[in-house]
Amino acid sequence: MIEKLRKEMIRQELDLLIVVSSDEHLNEYLPVQNWRLKASTVTESSLGFSGSAGTVVFCIEGRPQLFVDSRYHLQAEQTCSENFDIHKLGNEGVLEPQKWIAAQTQKILKVGADPFVMSSKVWQRYEKDLGKSGHTLLAIKTGFKFRC
Repeated sequence: MIEKLRKEMIRQELDLLIVVSSDEHLNEYLPVQNWRLKASTVTESSLGFSGSAGTVVFCIEGRPQLFVDSRYHLQAEQTCSENFDIHKLGNEGVLEPQKWIAAQTQKILKVGADPFVMSSKVWQRYEKDLGKSGHTLLAIKTGFKFRC
């Protein structure tokens, strides 16, 4: 799945792609067909991250980043650490996803996300933090398929 996402990121000229665990109704607990986060973290060696809350930042260059709260620190390590850098939110020095992206200052980034699965408040938080670094948050176009 990671390579398919990267190919679509290249097609849409994105440097990073944000995938969150909520759906169009902003639900945390989802029906199987809306498991974007789990589907996007499936690899040959892992069935993916099945926690109800998390965020992945896929990178054109480098490893994908998985951000999880304390409920899922252990699960993320056990299921995804082979292919993802795990950010254990709540631990000292661990940045939230939008702040981590903003801290990537080696070049100006085009960051894609689906605005229909984030609240307007969360979208604005990303825009604000990314904008401070000159990065751009863009609504992704159709083309990304997230299915388990």
